[in-house]
Amino acid sequence: QGEVLAERYDDPQIAQRHLEQVTWATMLVTAEPQPPVAPEWLTLLDRMAAQSYLHYRKLVEHPGFLTYFDQATPISEIERLPIGSRPSRRRERKSLSDLRAIPWTFAWTQSRHFLPAWYGLGTVLLEETAATGDWALLQTLYGRWPLFQAVVDNAVLALAKADLGIAQRYAELTPADSPAREVWSLIEREFQQTQAAVLMITREPALLANTPWLQRSIQERNPAVDPLNLIQIELIRRMREAMDAGDEDRAARLGELARMTIQGVASGLRTTG
Repeated sequence: QGEVLAERYDDPQIAQRHLEQVTWATMLVTAEPQPPVAPEWLTLLDRMAAQSYLHYRKLVEHPGFLTYFDQATPISEIERLPIGSRPSRRRERKSLSDLRAIPWTFAWTQSRHFLPAWYGLGTVLLEETAATGDWALLQTLYGRWPLFQAVVDNAVLALAKADLGIAQRYAELTPADSPAREVWSLIEREFQQTQAAVLMITREPALLANTPWLQRSIQERNPAVDPLNLIQIELIRRMREAMDAGDEDRAARLGELARMTIQGVASGLRTTG
């Protein structure tokens, strides 16, 4: 992606350091012996993956989900950005299958949900331990199986970058009496469950506690990004009001300002998703 090229390879010294890191990581993985994965671990992961998939599908097939996605994220503004080599949607959007992958993740990142990286994980982890309350097996998998550790760590990073308070302000862009508000309740509950579950597995007191430099980087960045999100929300609200009133000129001016906030949020979070 473009921002990765710019961040990693625009400066020759940073590019060299990045290539050194990638090479060193490859050598470590190649040199270290990889013990065989226990068959019961594979069976467990397959079962959890299937359950998590069903829970995720339950969300995206909710009757209010498409409305929520359209109104509680800046997807419409992202689709109008003059970027990319292909249209952001394949045709007029009647379902999520009409949307391409990059705008999908970009919209969830901008609205501080980061939903595709963690939704469904918390429920399945809690269900797996519900009968016994024993987290020892999952903690063992996290400590000994790089694949499982990578899945959990990826979710931890997304949860740390997400901001449920900001996401709720986006959710308030949906009509109060709309089924879309039910979608927010599902997202909020799953976020709390996933955060609790991954902290049990990692045995850390807080997200990214074992990577303090990254935790500190996110904490120092967010105060500068949060106001841009709040400005973006208000611009989207006013732009939609202008469009409903038929004031296309005002909507266009507000849309240009909204696009500037999208660029600012992406730069501040250092990702488009």
